[in-house]
Amino acid sequence: MKNWLIGSMLVLGSTLAQAQAPTVRFHGNLGYSVGGATLASGNYTNGTSYRVSAGSGLILALGADVRVTDALTLQATFGSHVDQTNADNGEIAFKRSPVELLAFYDMSEKFRLGGGVRKAQNAELTATGAGLTVVTPGAYESTMGVVLEGQYFFQPYSAERKARWGLGVRLVSESFKRVNGSAETRDGSHLGVSMLFYY
Repeated sequence: MKNWLIGSMLVLGSTLAQAQAPTVRFHGNLGYSVGGATLASGNYTNGTSYRVSAGSGLILALGADVRVTDALTLQATFGSHVDQTNADNGEIAFKRSPVELLAFYDMSEKFRLGGGVRKAQNAELTATGAGLTVVTPGAYESTMGVVLEGQYFFQPYSAERKARWGLGVRLVSESFKRVNGSAETRDGSHLGVSMLFYY
């Protein structure tokens, strides 16, 4: 599966390199997700609670897409997905770097639906300070995830190169298994909302 994903990225990269502007557009998104199994939880010294999960966290992704037909677009992204605590005496964080290959179909000038696959690289539960008394740090291996996403844009698509902003809502199904540890699988499935940018 991993070799297939790398091969697909190379094929898409070659297509992007050969495509003429403005068919190829650069892409970025910033968002947040909720969901997944709890990896760590507890209370801060001030009494408020915290929770670190395998599906929640801040999302940042960069990539590019290429318009194959008038309505069909292929997209590749590499990103960062992090859920962490916020304490002065230590930190617990679940970090992963997802690689995604998605296809979108325009339902209208401003709305499109799509989906594809996702593989979270370098997944790791980390801890510092007091966080080390709560969890044992370690690496995780992800399954091949499935993504379903809807995107709404504030501007209609244009063949001219112009900035295009929008909002995205996605569902992701994936799971994680600790490397050199428990064989238990932890659910990383989540719902995410993002601000989108294309140019």
